[in-house]
Amino acid sequence: MKQLRTLLTLTLVVSGLLASLTGFGQANRRPDQIVRYDNTVIDALISEIDETSVSYRKTSAPQGALYRVKKSEISYVRYTNGEVERFDGKGAKTTPARPTAMVASRTQPAARLAPVARANEAKTRFGLTVGGGAGLFLSSVVNSDMGMALRGGLTAEIPLGSSIALAPSVEFLRFSRTESKITTALNYGVVTLAIVPLYKEGKSVNLFYSLGAYGAYGINITAEGESASFKELGVSTFHAGGDLKLGARFSQALTIYAQGDYGFTTMAADAPKGAPQVTQATFGLGIRYLFGN
Repeated sequence: MKQLRTLLTLTLVVSGLLASLTGFGQANRRPDQIVRYDNTVIDALISEIDETSVSYRKTSAPQGALYRVKKSEISYVRYTNGEVERFDGKGAKTTPARPTAMVASRTQPAARLAPVARANEAKTRFGLTVGGGAGLFLSSVVNSDMGMALRGGLTAEIPLGSSIALAPSVEFLRFSRTESKITTALNYGVVTLAIVPLYKEGKSVNLFYSLGAYGAYGINITAEGESASFKELGVSTFHAGGDLKLGARFSQALTIYAQGDYGFTTMAADAPKGAPQVTQATFGLGIRYLFGN
């Protein structure tokens, strides 16, 4: 009887020691980190990862209530041993799954790193644009002969959200045509303000469109080396119009497009009453290249 009582006493002591060791291990377990897309960090003791959610307990209550967070809200999970498991925003893993049984047994310390910023964030970019085509002057009496139009200058892309951007540009436009043996060229400084779509990484080629307005200032008119101002010839130095581009974006940097401009204001300055009102139209192809990542 005495031996039986001694055996029961030893059993109770061993059970208590095991419970104490288990509680001590849970209390001293390094926390895992659950990082949301808004960069908030949850220090947790992860218990299970299923198809739709991650289950965890608070580090302050390792034997307490079980909490869940949807995987669609999670950017990545950093385990105690430093390994990272990322998600694609739809709940799917982008790195191999780790067995649930391994989560509870991790005791290796891991350095706590700051959450990383989300990739592919839209940024302001600057670049160059160049193009060529044809143009003509339109009057209320008769259309002019078609001439060559060349243009080029600086451009930028300023994001207005996640899908569109403001695209200002400053270009030099030269419109020239040859009549008999004389080539006449009209030189303009053009400022365009347009709305364009941002490039989406999911597709290798994106549809590109640009809708905006331009203002053009006449610099001079040259004919066989001789130069005159627009006002000297009775033509307005400034006019404005609409600008339309359609094409394709092949990357964040490169865009190829077809372009058309149409002047909404007339270019007659001090023309007498009844004189034809003249405006301008140009069209052609262009390339836009933006620098930076």
